[in-house]
Amino acid sequence: MIRKLVIITAFFIVCNVCAANRSSLLQDLNNYLATDQLEQAYTTLTALRSLSPDDSRLAYNSACLASKMSDLDIAIADLEDAVTLGFDDVHLLTSDSDLKPLHSNQQFINLIAKIKTELADKATEHAVTITSGSNSRKLPLSNFGSATIGANSTGLNTQLVIPANALQERSEPWFNGGGIVLVVAVPDSSDTFDSERIWRFGFGKHEGESAGWVISNPDQMVNTRVEELAPRLRLDPSAGNALLDIKIPWEYLEPYQPPSDTTFGINIHLITTDDDGQKLQLSLLSDPSGNRRLVSKMRYLPLSVSQGNQLQFSGTIINSIAGSKPLSLDIKLWSGEAASGTLFTDVLGPDGKSVVSNKIIPEVISVSTGLNSWHREADLSSMPQGMYQLTAGLATMDTVLVWSTPVMKYDSNWPFSVYDRCKKLREIDRASVMWRVNLVEQSLANRDYRSNPTITLITLAETENLLNQGINNGHILPEKGTFTAAFSTPDNKLVPVNCLIPKPDKQEQCLIWATGQNIPADALADLLSNRMQAREFPWDRTIVLIPQFRNSTDLEACILWAKEMFPEKPVQLYGRDDSAAIVKKVEEENPVAANNYRYTTQPFNSASDLIRDVAKWLVSL
Repeated sequence: MIRKLVIITAFFIVCNVCAANRSSLLQDLNNYLATDQLEQAYTTLTALRSLSPDDSRLAYNSACLASKMSDLDIAIADLEDAVTLGFDDVHLLTSDSDLKPLHSNQQFINLIAKIKTELADKATEHAVTITSGSNSRKLPLSNFGSATIGANSTGLNTQLVIPANALQERSEPWFNGGGIVLVVAVPDSSDTFDSERIWRFGFGKHEGESAGWVISNPDQMVNTRVEELAPRLRLDPSAGNALLDIKIPWEYLEPYQPPSDTTFGINIHLITTDDDGQKLQLSLLSDPSGNRRLVSKMRYLPLSVSQGNQLQFSGTIINSIAGSKPLSLDIKLWSGEAASGTLFTDVLGPDGKSVVSNKIIPEVISVSTGLNSWHREADLSSMPQGMYQLTAGLATMDTVLVWSTPVMKYDSNWPFSVYDRCKKLREIDRASVMWRVNLVEQSLANRDYRSNPTITLITLAETENLLNQGINNGHILPEKGTFTAAFSTPDNKLVPVNCLIPKPDKQEQCLIWATGQNIPADALADLLSNRMQAREFPWDRTIVLIPQFRNSTDLEACILWAKEMFPEKPVQLYGRDDSAAIVKKVEEENPVAANNYRYTTQPFNSASDLIRDVAKWLVSL
């Protein structure tokens, strides 16, 4: 007993020493990185790896440091270690700027190919095939539960069996733990394991009840609670499980649905804790992006939906944006029996009324057993630029089936007309308009051709409104609310800066911050100084900046600039990453610069989080 007690005591002493060493090493690592002492940082990271030899992320970070120091052989060796330990985030590997020196290295290219092959093989091995309205497929959810996948004419159905206490009531539990992320994908490339074309649905508890949210679709973050998505929740106390019945209607996956589309992808993620407080991570297929807020691609298990005996009716358009050529429309119907009916197509305007000049005559058609297809065209060439709804319908003796999809008429000469009208604006205002024109053109060039074009049209309409406001009122700034302005840099780049303009009763305060542009503090200061000194914008009020602080010199320059520009105003600075070491150095070396400002290194997950925090600060002033 004494010997065992000594061993246990020694074990805890060793653990405490390791924890203390790890904390000290992490602090040293942050300090070295903040001051660009890369060799010392690499040595420190090597020591951390000795404490956690199975941590693939540490090996990956070592590779990044070695690459930045141009030690490419060491970087490759560290990456191979990371992959051996389970690191397989192929998109981080190919997008991380630290690893850019390796992109032409054949060993790196081979390593990426190896990871992709292994991921594709794993996804294919667990591919799911179901028959609509008939069979379903039960899959293991890690080692702690299961997911049964099915489908019918109205949508995808999933029954989850998870630990009874897995769902926890908290804000955005699918990101913060205690909630479920269900991913539905449509393949978009030769990669058979991940896609950019993803829909994310969240499930958790709200005011004691189960609830469902749309988190995002391929075009945007939505983060909206939807009543009809609330899953049915049942508890099985004897087994210690919770059963959730989840239904995703096909309408939420527009424009993709059977029978026009039969190939999808699915994945499920849940991060929670067990009764002992230990972290549990459940998923159909592991994905490093599983619970991240912002993602470019997500992994999936291939899901094939074959047709049963139920009627299913849908259409496919090659492009949801129309120009001078007619839109090509393929209409498909799956029927379990032969029948006859009438088929019609139409184009509806924003008011829901037909905009087709000629009278639409329904066609009498014959329906055969199995898959039926019809090809039609919709000519929008004479329509004004804007949003329309393309519809198709089929009426039989027993039912009426209707399918529709949003389409947009776009005038290819529109950008040139904007360029011409911009000559009537003040020079300072032109950048904000042209930045939006660029967004429209980028959206048209990079979009999924079948996707909903609403966001593109909204940006187009906003551009038109700003242009007209600038011409008629002499400026483009709104009286209040949020607004994205843009500035032209010396090298002719358009840089967006988000502004929050207070209500009229708060005119002594105005906030400015830069988001997601990785602009150094001194560059942002130079960019805004001339504008403010010239009073081209009435922004001699409170200012909030979120630049990317590379080092303490950047932060100090930003503080001094803000205090010089706004000597009577409070200053608020946000660090988007962990800049604690930088802040500490400024406070030690220049206490005058660090006086009377508020700084936080808390990373903000979204612009809405940032706005809420800023609003609280404003109220306290």
